[in-house]
This record gives sequence, structure tokens and C-alpha cells, in this order.
Amino acid sequence: MVDQDIAAMYDQVITYISGKVAYLDDSGAAGKEFNDFISEFDLTEVVYNIQRQVGARPTISESNIIKAYRDIRSSQAEYDIRLMKRSDYFADAAVEELDNQNKWAYNKGVINLHINGKDVGA
Repeated sequence: MVDQDIAAMYDQVITYISGKVAYLDDSGAAGKEFNDFISEFDLTEVVYNIQRQVGARPTISESNIIKAYRDIRSSQAEYDIRLMKRSDYFADAAVEELDNQNKWAYNKGVINLHINGKDVGA
């Protein structure tokens, strides 16, 4: 069951990529949108199957299931980025950079504590 779900996901993504390649070769070729393919399978079900199958130390096949899920999520994230307007992209980038700024500020405090021989405190 899981292997069929994963195979179907890969087939759908491969079909989408083939259409994208055809469009890039000939801009007159109409391709489908990525969401037309991604909507046909449920990533929630895939996550459930992965969690059910994978133990503390995954086998090679279980690791490949995890990789399949990550590949699909990566494709979905890439497509979502491609659909962003410039203002959306910059707003998203600003939030990410604010997170980075906060991480650096936190790490600066932790390093300062360790340099001064402390484990806790501000």
C-alpha cells in the first residue's frame, strides 16, 4: 500500500516535470499547473504511513519513503515560491531574516555565558 502511494506520487511529479520540459522546449505547448498534480494525493496520509512504518532505526526502504516525502514537499515548496509576487517574496524573506537575527542574538548571549564560565543567566 505504501509503495503504491509513493509510486503514484512520483508518477504525478514526473508527469508534471515532463510537461514543464515540453513547455520549455516549445512555449506553445500548454502544461498543467503543479497544483493540478499535487492535489491528487494527500501528504497527510503519506506522513501517517511513514510514521507507522518507520521504527527507531529505519531500514533502507523506510529511509527511501522518508526521502520520497521530502522530495514531494520540496517540489511543493518550490512551486509555491514560483507563484509568489515580489512583495510576498520580500515579506517572507524579511520574516526569515528576522528569525536569523533572533537566533544570532540568542547565540551571542549563550556564547557570552560560556565564555564567562556560566551555564545559566542573562
